[in-house]
Amino acid sequence: FVLHAKALHGNPFDGHTLGPVIADMEKLTGVEARRIHVDKGYRGHNHPHRFRVWISGQVRRVSAPIRREMRRRAAVEPVIGHI
Repeated sequence: FVLHAKALHGNPFDGHTLGPVIADMEKLTGVEARRIHVDKGYRGHNHPHRFRVWISGQVRRVSAPIRREMRRRAAVEPVIGHI
């Protein structure tokens, strides 16, 4: 399921869009995100809960369940690109 999509004018830095998009998604679903998996374009993001954001290729503090979720995100990446 795609929970949120938003067209942004210009060429904003990915990391600066993360905070507002997650807030919109949580407002839409009514559920607080526990973990957020993003690509490397989101380094230096502005999300207030920094330790809930997992960046692909991250090695430190990555447990087995998080590693499994990151592999699943990598498998879905082509679908994300086509949307």
